[in-house]
Amino acid sequence: MQLTDRQKKIRELILKDSFISAQQMSVVLSVVTRTIWRDLADLQKKGGGFVRATQVLVIGFGLVL
Repeated sequence: MQLTDRQKKIRELILKDSFISAQQMSVVLSVVTRTIWRDLADLQKKGGGFVRATQVLVIGFGLVL
């Protein structure tokens, strides 16, 4: 699985805090929330195992092992 540097940072953030929101990650990484969503979708396609915790609001993400 080939990840971009930002996707690697997103993965690290989620592994440190599984309840981090997409908005919080966007602030940390200095990108818009839409970019985080796009990267999360790409990570999921690549088998990164990240899933949304809720369907309405993004409360957190989990790593499926």
